[in-house]
Amino acid sequence: VLFRSDAIRLALGAVPMLILSLTIVGLLQGAGAIDLLQQLLKPLLNWLHIPQNFVLPALVKCVAGGTAYFGVISELIQQGKVTVSQVNASAGLLIQTFDLPGIGIFLGISSRFVRLFRFVVPAAIVGILLRTVLHLILF
Repeated sequence: VLFRSDAIRLALGAVPMLILSLTIVGLLQGAGAIDLLQQLLKPLLNWLHIPQNFVLPALVKCVAGGTAYFGVISELIQQGKVTVSQVNASAGLLIQTFDLPGIGIFLGISSRFVRLFRFVVPAAIVGILLRTVLHLILF
């Protein structure tokens, strides 16, 4: 029973953060900040062979988490702005739990995780970089 109540508390505590995150991304998109960011990053993205259309999903993933990312990327696929191959190539970087909501959930799980967090960050970054390289090679 203790575990169920903790899970419910944790899930309910994440809802306001998710709503706030999605609202901020929506406001940025409505104000044209995403388009501006795409233009500013265009030379770097072209050099790295990354489609400009990945700026919005990457931002959404970092700020609002995986569920929001999948919603945005699904819409972009339906609109023909990104391909499934591009999504597969980006999966090593973008499909992971090391984003703001994920970190918030991990930190909320237990006080022990907070103490271990400084060790977890480098390991998570190395793992994400390794997966990114492998996905770029494979796809």
